[in-house]
Amino acid sequence: MEDIRIIHQFEEGNKTFIIAESVKKYCKCPSCGIVSDKIHSKYTRKMFNGSLDGSSQEIILIARKFKCKEIFCNQEIFTERFDFIDPYGRLPNNIIEIIKILGLSTSAEKVSKIMSKLGIKISHDTVLRTLRKLPKGLNKINESVTNIGVDDFAFRKGKNYCTLICDMDKRKVLDILPSRNKKDLSEWLKNYPHIKLVSRDGSITYASAIKEALPKAEQISDKFHLIKNLLDSISQYIKRKYPRKLVISSRNDDMCKSDIGNQNNVIVIDNRNLKNRIREEKISAKWNLMMEIKEKHKAGISERQLAKDYSMSRETIRKYIRAKKPVYWPSGYKRGSKLDPYRELIVELLDNGNTHEEILNILIQQGYDGSRSLISTYINKNGLKKGIYDDKKGISYDENKSEGRKKSISIHTVTKIICKNDSNLTKDELNILESLKESYHKLVELKELIDNFKGMFLDNKLPLEKWMTKAREFNIPELNSFVNGIKRDIDSVKNSFTSSYTNGLLEGIINKIKEIKRMSYGRCKFDLLRIKVFNHQEIFG
Repeated sequence: MEDIRIIHQFEEGNKTFIIAESVKKYCKCPSCGIVSDKIHSKYTRKMFNGSLDGSSQEIILIARKFKCKEIFCNQEIFTERFDFIDPYGRLPNNIIEIIKILGLSTSAEKVSKIMSKLGIKISHDTVLRTLRKLPKGLNKINESVTNIGVDDFAFRKGKNYCTLICDMDKRKVLDILPSRNKKDLSEWLKNYPHIKLVSRDGSITYASAIKEALPKAEQISDKFHLIKNLLDSISQYIKRKYPRKLVISSRNDDMCKSDIGNQNNVIVIDNRNLKNRIREEKISAKWNLMMEIKEKHKAGISERQLAKDYSMSRETIRKYIRAKKPVYWPSGYKRGSKLDPYRELIVELLDNGNTHEEILNILIQQGYDGSRSLISTYINKNGLKKGIYDDKKGISYDENKSEGRKKSISIHTVTKIICKNDSNLTKDELNILESLKESYHKLVELKELIDNFKGMFLDNKLPLEKWMTKAREFNIPELNSFVNGIKRDIDSVKNSFTSSYTNGLLEGIINKIKEIKRMSYGRCKFDLLRIKVFNHQEIFG
């Protein structure tokens, strides 16, 4: 504010009043641009400013009106212009910039509250008017833009959808269309015939719009959507065809009593639940500490020195040195159950394949007066499904069936294993996959089919037509539907195997658009959403 001179300043409560005047000797006419120094009259303007401490400032600026020297100018008299504030404006440009940045970052209501804390009282309508003065998008897309991506997003979920168009090379938003109709996209594309490549999802509408507007452009089907659609179709089939629990042979639990007796230094605990796993870790850590103390004592370190080093009593050190094998500390006092007298009968009924409801009816005839849920809890807690449970040692084993035990696994877990890459499978998941080969070989074949499809994006060795023929041999309706979709769009699917372009960029931008919508509490109109997306990109990147 070099052209302003303060005449008077005073405070009233939490507000500061400043009276100032302009000291400029001349001003440029806004119509013709001729500089004039002929003063016509003076007038006052009000401005409002704030500060970080919350105090507000009201500036009364004495400005002037000038006469234009140009005879042929339509504007004979014009008001004085300033660099720090717009004509008719009440807020300085630096405050306007703050409002714009905050308005792009959060809702208008919140901006109004934030600015009031800084001493500037504005309404949310003022914030919206300020935002709507921002650029509404790119004016012109030049011919350097040749590779674009197209995807849709929900403006109002289940009601209406918009189309996002991005530059795949510069990674910027080009435009947002108010619908996902074929007509709107086709008309937009016809304005830019220089576009050579379009990445999209499997939408038939988008495919036909691109083919109509840019028949020579290369279409690429998005890799993520292809793999996701395949996994979804197979997941739907598994959910429809198989029960909620699959029974498979246990490969990682084949330890019997003789194995336990031969392993003095190995701690074996029932680790089927979190409580026992934590207990196992504690016991293992304690035994490792004992072994460490034993080794140091053998190396010649005295009991007194060991007690100092480990902050223990000499009696505890001595006890650790004398220990010959791991000690199974008791896991707590175990109260009896009203089902204990029926334990052997329950085990027998479970081996015969009886359900919990059937077991309840049989036990009632034997004099049991409890509920079915108590039976289920008793069976699960004591591990009766998985063999005989040794309460004293906390070990679960089967005396006669150490090789052929079965365990159940949820279909959700099976589906997850089938859909995952082999490199991402854990040791337990690999064991389950091996067990599936014995009883559910079709699921393993489906996993191989998925892996082959994923592999085509890496080396493209297996022809797509051969893969489609193999998929049809399964005779699965959901999978056949996926194959039919590929057949309709086979050229763009083949292009996706060799192209490096994906719709990942658009998915990230759509995620940002959803965040902007949430910040606006769902009350952001299309024109305002469009302004926020474009300018958020320009300001924040």
